[in-house]
Amino acid sequence: MLLVTLLALASAGAVPFAVAGGLLLAHAPLGALQRLLGALLIGVVVWRRRNPHPRKPSDPSFAGLGAASGPGSALLGSVGR
Repeated sequence: MLLVTLLALASAGAVPFAVAGGLLLAHAPLGALQRLLGALLIGVVVWRRRNPHPRKPSDPSFAGLGAASGPGSALLGSVGR
């Protein structure tokens, strides 16, 4: 039951923002997307070096994680596993 709740929270954030990211992708210039992807990758490396063992996210934060991963996945294809 907990897994269904977490999936619902993540989907509530991810689905609408993924649709918005897909619409942005149709109009975004390629150079801006390349810079955004580079900044994202550098940011992740810096964050993981500074915080090698991040704490476990709380259950309500999955809506925010979904909202962040939705457009990231739609625009860059680099979020998620």
